[in-house]
Amino acid sequence: MLSHDDVLNEFRAAGALLEGHFILSSGLRSPRYLQCARVLMDPRRAARLCAALAEKVKAGGIAGIDIVASPAMGGVVVGYEMARQLGVPSIFYERVDGKLVLRRGFEIPAGAPAYKVEADRTYGRDITLLSVFPHMHLRGKDFHYELTYPDGKKETILNVPRYDFNWQTSYVFTEPMKLPEGTKLHCTAHFDNSEENPANPDPTKPVRWGDQTWEEMMIGW
Repeated sequence: MLSHDDVLNEFRAAGALLEGHFILSSGLRSPRYLQCARVLMDPRRAARLCAALAEKVKAGGIAGIDIVASPAMGGVVVGYEMARQLGVPSIFYERVDGKLVLRRGFEIPAGAPAYKVEADRTYGRDITLLSVFPHMHLRGKDFHYELTYPDGKKETILNVPRYDFNWQTSYVFTEPMKLPEGTKLHCTAHFDNSEENPANPDPTKPVRWGDQTWEEMMIGW
């Protein structure tokens, strides 16, 4: 299990530990500020930190954990890795009108060869986009990312015409993309639930959202 100093050293190595005088959002003051998003940029480091946290949870006598739920904004990486370390499913919440809610849900008809699912997000402030990671399960067919800028201009930033569940990867941009406030990211995916899909577990059944590989997901990380 990592010690307190071990954890701080992980943040230092990632350049994610700032030291000085900070006023936190809670109003409290601190000599240190941890940049969680930065430390999680390295998947191996994220795995080490979450493994240590999972060990602490187990050592604390907490039993009967069925699922790990985390907020999509700022927590989905930690939630997913914690679930992996604990051997349970992971789900995430989105903030809608100030409340965290589960909004995932669709049903792919039995035998459908190209069922379309769409999702979008409009950014409420200027952001820097470093990478994207399309995620589906065994019936995933293709995945497309498109930006619509505030002036109406559209730009395709990634097109995966032949999605493969066994070859998922993060697509890192050569140069970070500076997106102005009001930019909308639109994701379009198609699913093949027909017998023509050799990876399809059962083309005779409709498929709904779920964590298991025989269920489906559509996430444009």
